[in-house]
Amino acid sequence: MFPLVVEAIENLQKEYAEASKIDFVRHARELARLRDTAVTNGQLGPAVQAEFRRGQLAGFYVDRKEVVTASLDNMTRPELEAKLKEIRDHNIINGEAIGVEVKEIEEKTVKEIK
Repeated sequence: MFPLVVEAIENLQKEYAEASKIDFVRHARELARLRDTAVTNGQLGPAVQAEFRRGQLAGFYVDRKEVVTASLDNMTRPELEAKLKEIRDHNIINGEAIGVEVKEIEEKTVKEIK
């Protein structure tokens, strides 16, 4: 019904879409502005956070997550005994083991197990 109104709305939407586009330089500049404002207001926590985020944006900080798995199968008998002693020592209060049943086992060769 009102093509000029529709056209004006579409133009405003296009302008807004262009203005709100995030690019590296604009984003880094805005974070720097926020950091400076926070410093001016004595808000050091937010200033540090904004600077940290600028560093992330630039690639200075990389989240590194490592999953380390240890297998008892790969340990030698002395390593296993040392690990068990460490666990036992950690779970002893007043000379008594807490919730641990200690059972001595004898070493068997592979032929004896088969």
